[in-house]
Amino acid sequence: SSQGDPSSSCSPSPKKKRSTKSKDRSNLRKGKWTAEEEEFTSRIIHYFSTGLLTLPEGTTLRSYLSEKLSCDPMRITKKFAGASCLGKRVYRLCDRTQATGNDIEMAKTELARLE
Repeated sequence: SSQGDPSSSCSPSPKKKRSTKSKDRSNLRKGKWTAEEEEFTSRIIHYFSTGLLTLPEGTTLRSYLSEKLSCDPMRITKKFAGASCLGKRVYRLCDRTQATGNDIEMAKTELARLE
């Protein structure tokens, strides 16, 4: 009988199981949002909604924001739950004209300054 034999223990460490995640989330931002993050996010949402970002069509706002803010997508979901829910907003390019080209450059410059 292997009863009492410590080497026959079948309880794996839960921490070891978690380390098999494909992405290292240890350096992601967590917790309370800073005023700078909120301002940056509101500008991204505006430019995303108007189609002035240079993103692949079909990019979701939630995934783009989590990438730009270096945070878990769930942090975005929690922040924008309820009335301001981002849901599954998907990026669509706007019709490109010369005026739009200027707007795109202006959006890039503003976001670079806030980043």
